[in-house]
Amino acid sequence: VLSWKKGEGGNKVLIRRNINICPDISDLTSDTIYLGEGLTFEDASLTPNTSYCYRAWMITSDGTYSAPAEITISTKAKTTTTTPVYIPQTSTIQTATKQAEKEFSLESTLRNISLNETQFRKNITASAGDNIEFLIEVKNTGKDKLENIVVKNLVNPDLTIKNVFVNNENRSLDSLEHAFLKELKKDEIFRVNFTATLNEYESEGSMVLITEASADNLSPLLDTVNIQKKPLERDIDDDSVKASFFANIMAGGWVPWSILILIVLALLIVYFSFKEERRK
Repeated sequence: VLSWKKGEGGNKVLIRRNINICPDISDLTSDTIYLGEGLTFEDASLTPNTSYCYRAWMITSDGTYSAPAEITISTKAKTTTTTPVYIPQTSTIQTATKQAEKEFSLESTLRNISLNETQFRKNITASAGDNIEFLIEVKNTGKDKLENIVVKNLVNPDLTIKNVFVNNENRSLDSLEHAFLKELKKDEIFRVNFTATLNEYESEGSMVLITEASADNLSPLLDTVNIQKKPLERDIDDDSVKASFFANIMAGGWVPWSILILIVLALLIVYFSFKEERRK
């Protein structure tokens, strides 16, 4: 069981896990195992005799991530014992069977429409001012219908949301944080897509967006997409350029071809002028 205390301003906690190596917040090979407002989490999906590294980030209400906290654990080898168990014939079996027939999947992707990208992916590159389209799909992969489907998106403050569509219907921007569907039949897909503009940014690096989907009493699913911010273009001072230009010439580092041509022409003029004077 993992437990933690939130720092000042903490709203949610994000926990990611990987085997043998510690996960990064934008690492697509790592698993996001928890996103919530609680203070404990039990990871029940571990493999025996395996080393796991966990990293946790605190997320403030405006979407800012803290520095990660880290812990490494190793599970023991599994020992098998056989113990007879008596299961009474009650409605518990029927409930468990019914629950097993309810399953769903979650996939979130995105594309940079300012670069005319047509394919949705998990990872893109973008510059300030680029328009990005996000697509979230929840599919009923079970045998029974799902009820009370909720999709939540943790939006980064570096994005300005333009519009939101839920099952192709235009909705308010608030629905991005809590999109609700009463019922989802077998093989049906609940879609949430929205467009956003990447704001001006001072720090480069990756931006991770997290989506959570839940239905009935099933365990919620988490998925992430990543935006790699393009490096910022640095303004170069004109005086610095001039100083560097003349310093390179004085140091013999390089001489522009135009200057070399002028020097050669000047030498030729002097040579022919001198030759003409001697003839006279």
